[in-house]
Amino acid sequence: MTTRNTIHSNVIELSHIRNESLLTEYQDENCWLCWRSEESEEDDKPRKVPVDPRTERIADGTDPAVWIDYNTAQTCYEQGKSDVSGLGIALGFGDLVGVDLDNCRDPKTGDVEGWAIDIVETLDSYAEVSPSGTGLHVLVEGALPNDARNRQKDIASTLSQFDEAEIEIYDSTRYFTFTGDHVEGTPTSIKSRPSELLDIHDEYVGKEDNRAESLTPESETDLNLNDEELLERAKDAENGDTFERLWDGDTSLHDNDHSRADMALLQHLAYWTQCDPQQMERMFSQSGLGRRDKWRDREDYRERTVRKAIENCSEVYSPQSSNNKNDDARHVGEDSTILKRDDGYHKERENNDGEVYHDRITNFHLDVNAYVVDKNGGKQVDLTIQPCSEVEDEYEAVVPFTVFNETRAFRKQVVTGRTTIFEGGIRELNTLRQVVATQEAPVRHLTKKLGLQDGEIVTPEGVLGVDEPTFRYVDQGTALERKFALDDLGDYDKEEVRRIVELLPQIREKERGLPVLGWWYGSLFAPHIRSEEGELPALTVTGETGAGKTALLQLLSQLFGLDPEPASPKTTRFSLIRHMSATTNIPVWFDEYKPAEMSKYEADRFHDLFRKHTRGVDVTRGRQDQSEESYSLTAPIVLSGEQQIQGNAEQRRAIRVRLKKTHDETQEAWSRLTGESYETSQKIVHPDSYDFSQHVRAVWTLLTEIDADEFQQTWESAKESTYDALSRTGRTDLEPLEEVSLAMVKFGLAVFQLLASRVNADPDITDRDIEQAMKYVIEGSGQEERISHVEEFLRFVESSARAGYIEKEIHYDIVEKRGNDNDELCLKLPDTHAEVSRYLKDREVNADFFDSHTDYRERFQELHDEGGLVTDTSKVHRELNRCVAFDIEELDEQLADFEAETFSY
Repeated sequence: MTTRNTIHSNVIELSHIRNESLLTEYQDENCWLCWRSEESEEDDKPRKVPVDPRTERIADGTDPAVWIDYNTAQTCYEQGKSDVSGLGIALGFGDLVGVDLDNCRDPKTGDVEGWAIDIVETLDSYAEVSPSGTGLHVLVEGALPNDARNRQKDIASTLSQFDEAEIEIYDSTRYFTFTGDHVEGTPTSIKSRPSELLDIHDEYVGKEDNRAESLTPESETDLNLNDEELLERAKDAENGDTFERLWDGDTSLHDNDHSRADMALLQHLAYWTQCDPQQMERMFSQSGLGRRDKWRDREDYRERTVRKAIENCSEVYSPQSSNNKNDDARHVGEDSTILKRDDGYHKERENNDGEVYHDRITNFHLDVNAYVVDKNGGKQVDLTIQPCSEVEDEYEAVVPFTVFNETRAFRKQVVTGRTTIFEGGIRELNTLRQVVATQEAPVRHLTKKLGLQDGEIVTPEGVLGVDEPTFRYVDQGTALERKFALDDLGDYDKEEVRRIVELLPQIREKERGLPVLGWWYGSLFAPHIRSEEGELPALTVTGETGAGKTALLQLLSQLFGLDPEPASPKTTRFSLIRHMSATTNIPVWFDEYKPAEMSKYEADRFHDLFRKHTRGVDVTRGRQDQSEESYSLTAPIVLSGEQQIQGNAEQRRAIRVRLKKTHDETQEAWSRLTGESYETSQKIVHPDSYDFSQHVRAVWTLLTEIDADEFQQTWESAKESTYDALSRTGRTDLEPLEEVSLAMVKFGLAVFQLLASRVNADPDITDRDIEQAMKYVIEGSGQEERISHVEEFLRFVESSARAGYIEKEIHYDIVEKRGNDNDELCLKLPDTHAEVSRYLKDREVNADFFDSHTDYRERFQELHDEGGLVTDTSKVHRELNRCVAFDIEELDEQLADFEAETFSY
């Protein structure tokens, strides 16, 4: 087998994969060039000069005419006459985006900054070490906003070699050097990561949310001030000193860059003139900066710069006259010059003539719902922002008190409404802090998880189950927030729930349907089970095509308040972490689990988190400020696909169910429950559909009504039933978590029956039905059941040969070797696979069997690479043509109960 690729701690290692195996999807594209290292006259760092691979001359690396395919560029590098240093890939090609992490890696030890690890793992695309060994390059497919910043400098370094690190992101006008020093644990191809790219840009590079549409708000008050009056107010404002320096022609605040200083002053003028382009141009021409020839002589420059300043303007000045009476105006905070009025908070000012006027600071009010404490003791505030505009409803935000330390942070986290505006400075923010901090409100605990927490049910819309909640959920931007809906408890239609509960056990064969039902109802009590046992098993559901596994899980999702849209196990590591940590007792469903279609990196990544989630362990993710954020993997996990979870460690952590196709009786029950038409011997029936939201409310209400003592009693009873079942079957090889799995099935079915009794339902589940369901789970558990797909397949091949399904010289043959070589068993894989599949169906064998013979061929190739069991994966045979060859003695030695004599010499 190949070694597992992963990033260990904060150390980056190289995978040593050959260059021709990297970025194979781009090697035929004309996006490659070469480069040459030259000494720089400006600094000690050598320049990487682009080279045309055709001519070996210095060229424009952004010119598509220079770009060529990989092999041509590689030939130039290896055989060229000039001193070419390496290959490069053009970022202007297609959707290619390059993320350059500079001074983030110690080339001697491989240690990497935590924030760099975060970026690499979040983007989850091809990554390599830069030519110097001190940086990383990540290539993704995506796009940056038109006005995106490309560079973030002055990042404090924790590595002794560097004072500062730097991040650059480009989607054009650049090329990246290509070293082929692939970072172990990252994909070998470039992945499409548009949303992840924007997240990284916003967090690490973007000063503001560059995805937000730039809107210039209209002032509610007409501006009737001449240039001199506006100039006076601008100089008198909180940032008046900065304005005045720009007005006088001082460019030092902008590194003596005249163009940047021009834009800065014009943005000030856009605010004060309410984006009046004529007045902006007129006033700028009166300033020290406006005396430059470029401004006076270049009409195109004036128009373009004014237009850009207006596009970037998000707020405009809106003066309030002292003659505008407001009977409800009152002073707030310690600063008696701040007033709360019907249209927002205002600042009292006085002009040179002693006349008092009101400058509006906000067009919204702030009300405190609660003071919130996070798990580290950090204090935040739960605010309701009440826009004064009639066209916008109030909204909420939970923010740290540090937002009152900086105007940009306040605008970004609080002033997020469609119409809301903040027009003050840091002094006004200090006053608003007092307005907020002096309001009376309860103290609550911040939570980032949905579901049951200390007897309270936390939903995206609020907390249910108690009159005075102690938790406050903070939106995480996860898909589950959109999927989970529970509006209230109690007051459900008992008759509707009764009908649903009576049909549920009938929609699948009980032997296999009841374990699924038991796990799902038991998962409601996941926090209690974890507390008792320390671990919580997952549920894996497979089935042949037409078995209805997806439809069943969609139905159960709806019955518990979830939108029936599963997640993918192939998503990024961070996305997997967010899903697995999003809830305490709400099942999170991953569908389309197909290891054969997952890269080893993707499969290892999912399996690693799958193993950790059963224990609810914490995993960490680095942040830009060098700190780490912790995520507890507490969500109950459901996994479905055509293949069972691979690996012994994974299998023992799950209740494994393989569904069969429905028969007439189960199909009729399904149709009645879901409202689908069905046919009887006499007619076609069109049943009414049921209101699943009634079951949602009923089952969550039941959860709040079962106290700790009743849970404990029911759980202990379920464990006793588990021990009895194991004793009857004589099984002693189950591990503790597998015993918990059995108890969870029994416990969940007890919860289901309790719900049935509450609504006077008769679900027709007998003790015999439950006994058979537990027996089915037992048969799929234990050490003797956890075998590899290859071993299981070969056992079935032997069974099929013994039963006459496969025949010698048609499906297989024995090739006798001479000398020291062992004899070989040769299988014609496609035909053998088809007959084994027929054997399993005829015998109704419950097996985790791949639907395609190519899935097994891939695993045989891996075993062949290791040497030993598989001697050839494409052996030429006179009767069988191409076949897979196995060492007979190795089969006997490695596979328990495998009898080579079955195939007869």
